[in-house]
Amino acid sequence: MECSREKGGQIMEYENLVDNFLSWAKTEEAVQAAIMIGSRARTDVPADRWSDLDILLITDTPGLLLDSEEWLGHIGAYSITFLEKTAVGGSLERRVLFEPDLDVDFAVFTHEHFTNMLSLDEVKLVFKRGYKVLIDKIHIHKRIEVIDFAKENQSSVQPAAQQYDNVVQDFYYHAVWTMKKMLRGELWVAKDCLDDNMKSLLLQMIEWHAKAVNQTEPWHNGRFIEKWADPRAVQAFIHLFATYEKEDMHRALLKSMKLFALLARETGAHLGCAYPFKAENKAFNFVEIHYSQLL
Repeated sequence: MECSREKGGQIMEYENLVDNFLSWAKTEEAVQAAIMIGSRARTDVPADRWSDLDILLITDTPGLLLDSEEWLGHIGAYSITFLEKTAVGGSLERRVLFEPDLDVDFAVFTHEHFTNMLSLDEVKLVFKRGYKVLIDKIHIHKRIEVIDFAKENQSSVQPAAQQYDNVVQDFYYHAVWTMKKMLRGELWVAKDCLDDNMKSLLLQMIEWHAKAVNQTEPWHNGRFIEKWADPRAVQAFIHLFATYEKEDMHRALLKSMKLFALLARETGAHLGCAYPFKAENKAFNFVEIHYSQLL
């Protein structure tokens, strides 16, 4: 695999990558359509020097693009490539670091898969924020719909009472579970739950709170969370993560629980959902009572 910093005697830029990609894709039968999304296609929160390049590839032979790296050589020299699940749409993407340090995500979809996912609100929201058709040999771009933000905010899909209750109960259950792992000395497992599972549940509540209480539109997977989350949550973020040490993990656990409780109570009140105070009290009591045993 060639790993030169240069192609054609000049350092590669994203514009060069797109030009090289188009030169290859226009005559490549496997590529039926290519659509740029993300920061390099957006008008709000546009790309900066650290932004990557996101391209959707529509093909009826995904194996040619996912199982092989050979086609990347037509675009430029690269040093790293691997496969990963897409953040939205439930497919796979080939992620590539082209020289000198240009990261590109090629999300690969079959024609049928792409057409089916266009009905999802999260996908419509991605396209609402901006997209650019690079190639379309099958006129699939005509099927793309975007969310009307004004209409979407008026009839925003919020959790049902059962879903809300399940997330709150799940969070507090794992607060107790994490504390038990800490007490057993299983710090890796405890920290993994605290910083992964519990943070995912906290993020879900932050999103619901933003829409229900503050009437703001959250981005997926915590993107630009500092811009749309409640300011009190943003101020608390610095306290939510711990070092690999029992006492500091206990501190971060309590801070995470207190922020979750604040947001969950307000969200429940705005949505008309009953807040499970019994679960909150049980979790806080357990975490606080057993603190001395960590020392």
